[in-house]
Formats: sequence, structure tokens, C-alpha cells
Amino acid sequence: MPVYESAKQIAFASDHAQRSYPFILKNAFTVLPQQDAIQRITDKCGNHKISVRFGDMSNPNNYLNRRTAEIALNDFIEQHFLQRYTNEIAYAGSSPVDNSFLEALVISYPAFYPESFFNLPRLWMGKAGTVTPLHKDIPDNFAFNYFGRKKWIIYPPRDYPFLYMTNPIAEEYPDFGASIVNLKEIDHDSCPEFKNAKGLEFFLEKGDLLYLPAGWSHYVENMEDTLMVNFWLQREKSPAVLGNDK
Repeated sequence: MPVYESAKQIAFASDHAQRSYPFILKNAFTVLPQQDAIQRITDKCGNHKISVRFGDMSNPNNYLNRRTAEIALNDFIEQHFLQRYTNEIAYAGSSPVDNSFLEALVISYPAFYPESFFNLPRLWMGKAGTVTPLHKDIPDNFAFNYFGRKKWIIYPPRDYPFLYMTNPIAEEYPDFGASIVNLKEIDHDSCPEFKNAKGLEFFLEKGDLLYLPAGWSHYVENMEDTLMVNFWLQREKSPAVLGNDK
């Protein structure tokens, strides 16, 4: 997978968007120190409600049947991010945020498309060890890692038949998929075809931007306390083709 040091090096449309091929852009944005970033979002957006997932999501069953709650950003940061785990793991995952959150962190929409092509940005904020298990989203994804270190394992669309995907929300999101494979404890007896999947493992560092096209399945684990903001394209604006075998 290509890693670029400058957006000027990227032939986005021909090499990536049309080919449904991911890349990493290093130092994509200027980031604030972690303490300053937390202070700014609590000052400017602390009363905003965010969606929080509770439980160990490395277990796919917990992910598929997850408990969520809407709580104030300030309360999440104070009770679940700045403190170590108490009774339950909490992860602010896929929580919509508005432009005031981006302004607080001095983040811009990815320059590869007009701002109007994107859905609302999403917040991902959690302690080291929090996980999003193996799954496949619907639209193209631009994931900006603001601070902390994240491990990703991604699988191309051609590997989809080997990933043991299920879809509990097929009526609403027919292209979504969540794997029953626990990448921390792979059961090869119950998932024998998984050995044919060829995952690509890498780490996103502070300031990195990942472009992940539609159809690429992925597992994400926070190696450090992290904050990430991602931008999904509106599905009708995405050039990626689900099922592309490249």
C-alpha cells in the first residue's frame, strides 16, 4: 500500500479512487498536542451528546449486540477517557460531530472532494486496547488519526468470501458486513476458509490520513489512547465499486 509524504504526490482519481486502492498520507494535517486538543474540544463542544459503545468489542458477538448510550462529550472524557477502565470499557465510536468540532481541532474536510460530497464527520475516541472488530462499511472512507497509534488490518474485496460476514442491519444497510471472526482468538475450526484471506497490517500514527475505499474490510485496535475523525463519502458520490477485485 502506498505511503505518501505529500498530497501533491497522489494521483488520486486514476491510482486510487477508480481502482478502489487505499493509501496513507503522512502528516496530513497540523495537529495540536494531545492535552491542548482535549481542552479545546471540551471547551467548545463539551455539552454535545456523543454515541458511546460499552463492552469488549474485540468479541464479535459483543459488537453485534452492543450496548450504546448518548452522553455528553465532557462526561465521556472525564469518566471514560482520562480515567482507566472501571466497570466497563467505553468507546466513542462512529459518533457524528458537526463542524464546530472540526474547527476546535483545526481539521478540514479531505481536499480530494468538495465538502458537500461527504456525510457528517464521525468521532472515534478511546483508551488503548479498545477495538472495532473486523467489518465492512458501505462508502469510501477518509480516516484522520489525530493523536495516538492505531493498528489496522485490512482485506481487499476479493477476500470477502473468506471473512465469514453477517449483516444484522441488511434492510437498512444492505452492503454492510460484520465478521464472526475474532482476530484476537481466531477459531480456524469454525472458520476454516479464513486462512485464505490475505490481510494487510499497518499502524496509523499521529497526523496520518488513511483512504480506505468501499468494499475493503478492516479491523482496528487502539494501541494508545487515540482520537480519530473519519469522513465517509455519500454513497452516490463514491467512485469505488463494491466487489472490485483489485
